[in-house]
Amino acid sequence: MFRINKPAARRGHEAFRLDRTGFLPWRSPARRASGPILAGLCLLLSACPDKGVSPPPSAAPGSAPSAALPAAPAVASPQNTGGAASPAPAPGAAPTILKSTGYFEKPSLCEIEFEGKVKNADKLPPKHRFWIFVAQGKADCLDPAAHIIGRTVTSATGEFSFEVFSDWAQDITFCAAALPGQEQAEGMDKPSTLYGKASGSYHAEAMGEIVWKQIDVVVKPGPAHVFPALKGPKASPPPK
Repeated sequence: MFRINKPAARRGHEAFRLDRTGFLPWRSPARRASGPILAGLCLLLSACPDKGVSPPPSAAPGSAPSAALPAAPAVASPQNTGGAASPAPAPGAAPTILKSTGYFEKPSLCEIEFEGKVKNADKLPPKHRFWIFVAQGKADCLDPAAHIIGRTVTSATGEFSFEVFSDWAQDITFCAAALPGQEQAEGMDKPSTLYGKASGSYHAEAMGEIVWKQIDVVVKPGPAHVFPALKGPKASPPPK
């Protein structure tokens, strides 16, 4: 018959009893036996491939590394070239600068605002009024071939303020003349024997509104002179 060693049985029973931490006692035979088993499971799990992540394909032995593909040359759109695509510019070629059309080009007209006074206004004959004539071009306002772009009547004391439009890059002259009549444009075709031209030079060639002030016109008696009819600028003035 076999005899059972009771102390050994107690040791064997206690070997499978969990300690207070929930693990097997450190010196228990069961914990010592489970070490190799856990190590084998870890090795087995690490050898299994992860199906969620695919490793990049490795290059074949001896193959050259792949080079980056060159960028395709730029080709002009057929819509901008009348249906035919133009070849790409050569490297280092100067860029093509398109000429502006319309909005950025210089205007065809100049807007001029002016004001001044007629000197010797007290010599105005009865039933006469002073008129201001504005001319553009090389022929001044006293020339029989003057290009008159505007005219206005002065106040009773000779002050005037008006606005005209001239063609671009034009010389401007101002004249005053005493003409018969009290109504608007009355006596425009009549000769004047009291007139004069403003001193100084005026040139219309600027963006925006040109403002000229303190224009003095000295009138003196002279031979009978008929001022040309109103023509306006050669280019049509903008609508107001």
